[in-house]
Amino acid sequence: SDHLCDEARKENDEFLKTIDENIQKIIKEQVKEQVKVQVSKILPKIEETVNEQLEAEFLTRSSNSSKTSYVVAADLSGMEL
Repeated sequence: SDHLCDEARKENDEFLKTIDENIQKIIKEQVKEQVKVQVSKILPKIEETVNEQLEAEFLTRSSNSSKTSYVVAADLSGMEL
């Protein structure tokens, strides 16, 4: 009788372990899927923000280089060549 109990307990433990592993697999898959969905929603906003920052940086630099060119030209015109 004890042997039967041990055997049943062992089978029960294995069954519970299998259920636990399956639940973990399911949760993992659902999390992966949700991450994909969220990233695909967020990514365009990130790209837009990065592009805006790059544009702003480019405009700042080109405006600074225009000023620099102007200053150099003004200095040169002030000098007697």
